[in-house]
Amino acid sequence: MYANPKYNEYQMFQIILGLENGLSIEQINCYARLDYDTGQMEEIRVGFKHGLSMKQIKKHAKTDYKEWKMEEIRISIERHGRCRIIKKLLIK
Repeated sequence: MYANPKYNEYQMFQIILGLENGLSIEQINCYARLDYDTGQMEEIRVGFKHGLSMKQIKKHAKTDYKEWKMEEIRISIERHGRCRIIKKLLIK
């Protein structure tokens, strides 16, 4: 399913880490997309690993967000448990 030669080795590594960390197929499918770069895939995977819900992940899993922006949003959600503060981050 994920053995797609279009993924580079670093993207494949993120998929393998998700499988090894016990993420569900739905969670892995959320980030195993060719339009995400390796850093974006990692941020989404880490969010799931840290217990974020699919709804919370979808707040920051946008292809036009750079890895650092995804990380800021993820950390904000982890610390505050809600997304109210995210509006300030998205304006930057």
